[in-house]
Amino acid sequence: MLSSLTPIVCGIASLGLDHVKLLGNTIEQIAWQKAGIFKHNVPAIT
Repeated sequence: MLSSLTPIVCGIASLGLDHVKLLGNTIEQIAWQKAGIFKHNVPAIT
């Protein structure tokens, strides 16, 4: 059963160094932070 808080899909936009002040100093650190949106058994798009 789905609740109103159950995600049906997760997605992120392209990675870039424009978020260094918030998410990290390297593309790898930014990717790690953005990957936190992904959930088990929920389809993901990029």
